[in-house]
Amino acid sequence: MTYGILNLTHRDGHANPTPLEPGKRYRIRLELNNIGYAFPKGHRIRLALSSSYWPLIWSSPERATLILQTGTASLRLPVRAPKPEDDALKPFPGVEITPVESRTVLVKGRNERTVTKDLMSGTTRFLLVDDDGKYRIDAHGLEVGKRARARIPDQGR
Repeated sequence: MTYGILNLTHRDGHANPTPLEPGKRYRIRLELNNIGYAFPKGHRIRLALSSSYWPLIWSSPERATLILQTGTASLRLPVRAPKPEDDALKPFPGVEITPVESRTVLVKGRNERTVTKDLMSGTTRFLLVDDDGKYRIDAHGLEVGKRARARIPDQGR
């Protein structure tokens, strides 16, 4: 439903990032992005924490082990009390979808994610290929295609 990101070196603010000390405990506050959602009665909420969120954010340049002390951890969700006028609210209308124009596939697309690790040097390289292929829009004959290829050098692992 939502997510939040915190670089732990910015735990006390973005003005003066400070490194973490191995073995030291830190109290952090992680704010999630605002979103409106009503949980049906009886449903459960799952909170998942991760030390990486590739490709949205870069991974840490060094390996790290994080230990989460959950004894005093809490998840605070805002609660909106029902109001009498809520019964008069109309549901949102159904989704309108524009029909997809007729097209002819000329070259089929493909996506690749390749990780190569050199065991001698310890370097890791990533190859990303996003190929949408090529197609022709039948109504007017325009041919469209896109391919992106990125090599990401060693990330210091």
